[in-house]
Amino acid sequence: MDIKTRIDYIDTLRGLCMLSIVWYHTDHPDFLNYPYYNTTLFFVSGLLFSPCSWRTFFKKKFFTLLIPFVFFYLIYYVFLLVTNYAKFHTVSKEIILSVFDVFRLYSGTDGYTCNYPLWFIWALFWVQLMTNLMDQILKKRFYILNVALIIYIMGVEYVNHVPTPFMIGRSFTFLIYYVVGYAFCTKFIGANNPSMYMMISLFAFGLLRYIELSFSNEILDCLGFISIAITLLMFCKMIVNLPLVYIFTYLGIHSIIVFGMHDMYLTIFRIITMNLFGEMNLMLGFANWVLTLLLTFPTIVFINRYIPFCVGKK
Repeated sequence: MDIKTRIDYIDTLRGLCMLSIVWYHTDHPDFLNYPYYNTTLFFVSGLLFSPCSWRTFFKKKFFTLLIPFVFFYLIYYVFLLVTNYAKFHTVSKEIILSVFDVFRLYSGTDGYTCNYPLWFIWALFWVQLMTNLMDQILKKRFYILNVALIIYIMGVEYVNHVPTPFMIGRSFTFLIYYVVGYAFCTKFIGANNPSMYMMISLFAFGLLRYIELSFSNEILDCLGFISIAITLLMFCKMIVNLPLVYIFTYLGIHSIIVFGMHDMYLTIFRIITMNLFGEMNLMLGFANWVLTLLLTFPTIVFINRYIPFCVGKK
């Protein structure tokens, strides 16, 4: 985060996104998905972005992004070695060498063998870097928005399909959501009538989805994801003080730990439930989702108490 004071309802929205991401990685029917979470996470991250000098920028990203990436990457690598040895009583050369996959070129939705969800950390770094660069060169946010839109279209049409290092290509398709959050941060954070914003953005989302039934393109997709992100932001602003909502807020505050650990926990529970009950189904997927989230809470407490430096905290 690039500001010192946390905003509770933004953390609440992050937490809701974490629930959806963990759910997405369980076994369940595709019709239960709507992939709003990645675009929404980039949008809310943009709300909190503050341009800074390059010295400050790289220092921040080293501690808050690079160190957590290495930490969770290596933990998952050890997990891969242990689980493969336990299953096959040996470890294949492919698994041993997977630690170097971080240096491979990736395109589309490809991800790391060692902890697939970590693509997000690299993509977040690149969109922050591009936003900081555009702010220094273009100055005005209107121009930054237009350049970000062009980069988004290029990303969807061309760059995303070209193998690039460290998820650079994948980041192009998310830059626009980050920049929209950054460009309109004061308007959204300072909104005094969140219910009105929510109704307007929800109506826009419904209208865009209706239009997409007969005419779909990248711009409509982008506007639809922005509309739902604004809708959810305002919804979280309205409910943030309700009882039990802090559970979601807490997950949002520690979202990087959820990102880094959930895929490993899901794999463990998937192995256990399949050995006990056979093939995966919706109920087993739901059980694995709940168990993973329950295990995440003591993990957050342990990491924050003993190794906070590994997740970008002092």
